[in-house]
Amino acid sequence: MAERRAPPQVVIGTAGHVDHGKSSLVRALTGTDPDRLPEEKRRGMTLDLGFAFLPGAAEGAGIDLAFIDCPGHERFVRHLIAGAGSIDGGLLVISAAEGPCAQTREHLDLLRLLGLRWGRVVLSKSDLVDADGLAAAAALASDLVAGTVLAAEPPLAVSAQRGDGLADLAAWLFRRAADHRAGSGTHARLPIDRVFAVQGHGTVVTGTLLAGELALGDAIELYPGGLARVRSLQVNRRPVDRALTGQRTAVNLAGIERKAIARGAWIATPGTLAATTVVDVSLEVLPIGVAHRQRVDVHHGTASVAARVHLLQTDAAGPGAHDAQLRLEAALYVQPGDRLVLRRPSPSATVAGAVVVDVAPPRHRRFSDAVRARFAAGRGSEGERLLGWLSSRAGDPPTHSELVAWAGGPLPAEAMLAAAVGQVRARHLGAETWWWAEMAWAAARAAVVERLRVAHAADAERCWFTALELGSADRPAQRDLLATLVGDGVIAGWDGHFALGEAVPPLPASLIEAARSLLASYRAAGLQPPYDHPALAGQPDPRRAARALTALRERGRLLRVDGLHHLDREAGDDLVVRVRAALAAGEAIDVQWMKRTCALTRKHAVPLLEWLDAIAVTRRVGDERKAGPRAALPIPTLGGQP
Repeated sequence: MAERRAPPQVVIGTAGHVDHGKSSLVRALTGTDPDRLPEEKRRGMTLDLGFAFLPGAAEGAGIDLAFIDCPGHERFVRHLIAGAGSIDGGLLVISAAEGPCAQTREHLDLLRLLGLRWGRVVLSKSDLVDADGLAAAAALASDLVAGTVLAAEPPLAVSAQRGDGLADLAAWLFRRAADHRAGSGTHARLPIDRVFAVQGHGTVVTGTLLAGELALGDAIELYPGGLARVRSLQVNRRPVDRALTGQRTAVNLAGIERKAIARGAWIATPGTLAATTVVDVSLEVLPIGVAHRQRVDVHHGTASVAARVHLLQTDAAGPGAHDAQLRLEAALYVQPGDRLVLRRPSPSATVAGAVVVDVAPPRHRRFSDAVRARFAAGRGSEGERLLGWLSSRAGDPPTHSELVAWAGGPLPAEAMLAAAVGQVRARHLGAETWWWAEMAWAAARAAVVERLRVAHAADAERCWFTALELGSADRPAQRDLLATLVGDGVIAGWDGHFALGEAVPPLPASLIEAARSLLASYRAAGLQPPYDHPALAGQPDPRRAARALTALRERGRLLRVDGLHHLDREAGDDLVVRVRAALAAGEAIDVQWMKRTCALTRKHAVPLLEWLDAIAVTRRVGDERKAGPRAALPIPTLGGQP
């Protein structure tokens, strides 16, 4: 049995001032009244989005037209934005009898800010004016849309009452639709603009499928919400087995109740969308302007949330492009490249449009050249955007899950990685992957070597330096970087310490006497070492003795047991040999074994057992110890010399 599919579809939005004839035009073109609500019938005014379809078969076209009729009244602009955000082409409807009005101009701004690709001005109610009036209305409309995509075609006069111009408009729409190329993508993504329940079938949602495909039986996820299954599909009110990108789609969901869904939610392939409350955007500010930290309503898809605009390079943004960060009061499911509209809540007005640059940004320092460069990279190609972001994260490379969150989903992340192939390095550490820009990886390695060189020059007594002293955070990606430098033989490593050199530097003459005295006392103590603090305080020069203790530890003569004790190396070697032999003989190693075999009190037995665990000679299982992966003490070595 052949799979049921609807023809490809192009979505057309109608916008314009209230009572300029948008709904009448759609009804005359399609035979369907888009005003479906009783209140709309009573008031004679569109209050919410309306939908109608014009099949292409009768016109000999292989594509259908879907119309979204948007409200014209200023109180319902949010509905216009919700509808216009998913259209391919647009009709700006202007009454020939009235000409452009206040909402006409705002609707034109909204269409432009939402990235309208093509469209046309339609002069409605042409039957109400004479030829001179029609020419005047056309001239005013042409002046209004100059410089926009709507200026590519002259205004077309129509009359929904007499039918004038309707055939020409339909023919033009089908010609433009034939040139349309729908988007693609393997992951489905649909903003919900209507939700209702059908008796005997359950929950139904509608929207325009912005990417991917939906098929019967597919698992989908509601954002926010939970998992569900596609029970049935309709496109243009026809049952289908598969819905395609760009089609107005009704989805019957199994596993989700009607009350769990509201406009503003999304359905998408499970695990492909991520919520965010901080977004980097490139603003296109209208003449009304935007101030730093101004409160706005941010519209995205069919959702609207309040936010603060943080301007990054100015205190007050006039008309034009500006870098900004939006700090949202509720989460949005956005992806890089998505378009947003910013409106002032009171008095209500559209102030700017925005293109999403980053959906997982840090909080930026204002007036920063680095931030300016970051935004410039974010406006480049997919590969350039990824490399720019990874370079900005050079000191803290992101995990794969962070990359997916920043990109806005797995598919955009995969596309960016493919675009930057050969310039990005993946480091797999256990179940997680960290991503480095190759240039950042090389620069980070060089920086470690340079910091070691500087550290050795500044303190000739020291053999080893900690990762923290080298400016390396205690994070998996940074530990991996240091380990690769050790593995490649670029630097030496020992017990979380690192060095750059071929031989152990000699013990400074000023420390020799204190070192000999300390070493003798620790050797005499054996497995019952003294607390470090009183041991150092008992020396003639405690400060010099502390330096000597560090020098002995770095050269492997003393071993740090914990933050309070050090152990003579020979005593430590002997203990490791005895423990390994006892384990091989099947003896149970625990606190009592240590006390009995080594003639120790609990005070020393417990720290020594924990030390053996820490250096991986043993591993604790309950109250006993089993053999660990390390057979001998980790002894610091430079150039083969302990």
